Amino acid sequence: HQQQYQNHQQIQQQQYQQQGRQQLPKSKQDNHQSNGAGRGGGFVPLPDAMQAAFDQSREPGKCTTVMLKNLPLGLSREMLTSVLHQAGFEGAYDFVYVPISFRTKSSMCYAFVNMNTPSDAQGVFDVLQGFQDWGMPTDKVCEVTWSDKLQGLPQHIERYRNSPLMHPNVPDEFKPVVYQEGLRVNFPPPTKALRPPRIRRNSEDEEEEGEQQQHYQF
Repeated sequence: HQQQYQNHQQIQQQQYQQQGRQQLPKSKQDNHQSNGAGRGGGFVPLPDAMQAAFDQSREPGKCTTVMLKNLPLGLSREMLTSVLHQAGFEGAYDFVYVPISFRTKSSMCYAFVNMNTPSDAQGVFDVLQGFQDWGMPTDKVCEVTWSDKLQGLPQHIERYRNSPLMHPNVPDEFKPVVYQEGLRVNFPPPTKALRPPRIRRNSEDEEEEGEQQQHYQF
C-alpha cells in the first residue's frame, strides 16, 4: 500500500507540473495560515474569512476531508490510525474522528479524516477504497467518499471545540483528535462553557449524543 501511495504522489506531482499549478502569493499564504488552516491550527476564523475558506474548500481539487464508510464494528481510533500508517499515510493527516455509540461503546462503522493536502486526500481514495486488511475477523470492505458536511481542519475545529463531545466527562475515545506532524496535540480549547452531552434514543440500535447525530445524518 505504501508503494502504491508513493507512486500516486509521483504521478500527482508530474500532473501539477504539467498543468503549471502555482502556489498562492505569500500574502494569501500568510492569511490562510493565520486563520488556522495549517497543521494543528486552532484559531477561530472571522465569519467572512471562514466563509471564504468554506467556499475554497469546495472547489474541485481542494477537498481534504474524507469519510471512511463500512468500517469494522468496534474499530477504534487507534486501530484506524494504525491502518493509515501501514497504508503509508503516517504524518499525512491532522484530524481523525471515529464516532462511537454511547449505548454500545462501539464505533459506528464510519470515520472522518482530514488530510494535510488534497493530494493526500486523493491518495486515500486510491489506496483505501476496497481495503479489507483490518487485522481483525471481519468481512467489511472500506468505502471512501468526500465529507459533505465539513471540509478542512478549521471547520472541524470550529464545529467541535464547543461541542458536548469535548466535555471533561466524555471518555477520550469518543472525541475527535487533532495531530501535528504525525503527533497528537491538544484540541484547541472551547470558547464558551461546555454543557454535558445528552443521550438521545434515535432507534433500536443507536443512542447518541444529540449534536453528534444531528450534524451527521447519513
